[in-house]
Formats: sequence, C-alpha cells, structure tokens
Amino acid sequence: FRYRPTDAPDTFSEARRSLDTHVVNRFVFAGILGLGGLVPRLVPVLNALVAKSYFAPRTTVGRSDRLLNLAMPPRHDELEYALPVDLAADALAFSRELVRREKLTVDFIVELRFSAADDATLSPSHARDTCWLGAYAARTPDLDRYLRAVERWSLAHDGRPHWGKRFEAGRAELAPRFPKWLDFERIRNRVDPTGTFDNAFLRRVFGW
Repeated sequence: FRYRPTDAPDTFSEARRSLDTHVVNRFVFAGILGLGGLVPRLVPVLNALVAKSYFAPRTTVGRSDRLLNLAMPPRHDELEYALPVDLAADALAFSRELVRREKLTVDFIVELRFSAADDATLSPSHARDTCWLGAYAARTPDLDRYLRAVERWSLAHDGRPHWGKRFEAGRAELAPRFPKWLDFERIRNRVDPTGTFDNAFLRRVFGW
C-alpha cells in the first residue's frame, strides 16, 4: 500500500469498505481460513485465490481518515520484529526461503512495514530507522514452528519484538537490544516499588 497527497476527485466508496469489513473479512476470509485449517493442502490454492481477488492493483482517492486503515481480519496469531531498515530485503528473502525450505503451510500474508527512528524509552524503533517483519498465521498446523523460526532469525539480526504481539524472548535476550532498558527499570522501581502491576508476562520479559 502506498499513499500520497492528491487533488484528484474523491473515489472512495463507503459501500465497498462496508462490504470488505462486514462480509469479506467476517465471513468470506474467515471461511477460507477455516477451510485451510481443515484441509491444509488447500492453503496454497486458497492463498492464490485471495491474492488474485483482493490484492489486484487499484487506486482509490479519499480522505486520510477513511484510507489510512484496514478492516480487521479474522482472529489470528501475529509475531512482528523491528529490524534495522537496511535488512528489509533480507527479511523478505528469508521469509520466502523459510516457507519453501521447510514446506510450511502459511495461510496469511507476510508483512513488511517501516517506521522512522524515535526516542521513546522501550520503542522497538529507538534510535534507528526500522523495518518491521510481520509473520502471521491463523489455523495452519505449522503456526508455532513458523513463528519460532521467524523469531530466531530476527533475534540473530538485532531484532526487537513488537510489545503487543506474540514473542518468546525474555530479559536476557532483550535487555541488550534496548539502549534505555536500564533507565526503564529504574523508573519502574521508583513508581511501582512493590510490584503492584506485575504479571506473568512482565516477570518473564523483565525478570522481576
């Protein structure tokens, strides 16, 4: 997806977005994923069908609040790692080779997106321009094997996980990747010294 300002006439169709949101995503796409989960050998054929019908080139003109978002797809698992931006091509090449080499059944897209460097304390984009490698899957029997392999590769290439998505790495692997990690721990110890907001996830990630 590419976006740029334009003075061209508005061509946005609320009816089309409603169809995508309430029919295609909720029923058609969910049905395709369900069928692939029941009969995994059909996944490549179903993927080709989705690509041909949904990802055909097209241009739409409309307000940013209507176009800079997508309909939420059916329930699925996501793992996403932030990598140095110059590894974008390598990340895509790795993903393709992984699926081919391991003969993985993957029923969702691979996503690559970009964000500029920032200075937020535990941001995966802290102090570096970033490409994000997203590995997603729904009902494939290879889901765990697929996500673990992408995480291993990402960690080996200075990857930092998306905090709101699935990952298995813990403090020993993560702390050296975030320049402000110790600053965050000092802040946390000051504002929550008794661990009121601790939970199993935070204990695994931060070792508290």
